[in-house]
Amino acid sequence: MSAFAHQILVLGAQRDHEASSIAAIAWMTWDTLINLGDEVEYLWKGHAKWVQWVYAFIRYAPIVHGGVVLSHYSSKNNPPDRCRGYIAYELAFLELLTIAVEIVLMIRVFVLYKQNRFLKAFIITAFIAEIICMMVLISFVAKGQTFTSDCLAATSPRVFVGYWVSALSFETFLFVLTLLKCYRKKSERIASRRSVLFIFLRDGTWAFALIFVAMLLNTLMYQLNNTPRAGIGYYWELAVLSYAGSHVILNIRRLANPSYLSQTEMSTLWDQCSPDISSAGEMDYRRESGFAPVIELRRLSRAYITREK
Repeated sequence: MSAFAHQILVLGAQRDHEASSIAAIAWMTWDTLINLGDEVEYLWKGHAKWVQWVYAFIRYAPIVHGGVVLSHYSSKNNPPDRCRGYIAYELAFLELLTIAVEIVLMIRVFVLYKQNRFLKAFIITAFIAEIICMMVLISFVAKGQTFTSDCLAATSPRVFVGYWVSALSFETFLFVLTLLKCYRKKSERIASRRSVLFIFLRDGTWAFALIFVAMLLNTLMYQLNNTPRAGIGYYWELAVLSYAGSHVILNIRRLANPSYLSQTEMSTLWDQCSPDISSAGEMDYRRESGFAPVIELRRLSRAYITREK
């Protein structure tokens, strides 16, 4: 391939890279706007401050980050050290976003298993091991990546596959725990589309599937493509993580709102999850952890019935 033809190929790849990043940012912005009313109603009126902060980071930080990265595309002839630091920043942000989403998924599992101490300790240990593993792999990836003069990553070392495997292994573990818990319950407890177990299973399934596909495609793009087009998957992985994490939080918070459920549905929901909620300590934990909908259904149901009378 001649130098001119190669330059044309690179320019086309850069155009596709920029168009894909704009599309991902636009999708995140659109999803944020159409769910803004639900955020105010189900999240910002609550008292679980740490959940609000985590949600704000998962929902809004990727949009701001994407805008910062996109604005950098106009810079040319950057020295290699600057580009390497810039790529390290992109990978570090992706790591932080992944950690935030996984914290939300972990809390869901803690709630399902009633704060089982042994399981909780094992999950936290695995989580810390995953973070250490991903941080080490990120350092190797940042050193081994190649990039253009405007700091667009073109290729990545094969060790990048290890980053994907470590993250997906932990998330698969959490997903399997969710499946096992729901499988052990009677089928009628998850039959209702607004039952607690159904929502936990549904959200766990689609969130895991979306994240799995996004991470896999991002890894394959970096391994199989030798042009700036390789970075297309990065922005869509950010978008998918933002979408999955924010909607998982919103969906469980919706259960605390009386307007979302009828009187019969609230009573049924409490009956379905009451075997899993047995002590005041567990109830306090779930309230403080931001998953108050699971343990406040009984109070809401009684208030709703009283108001109807």
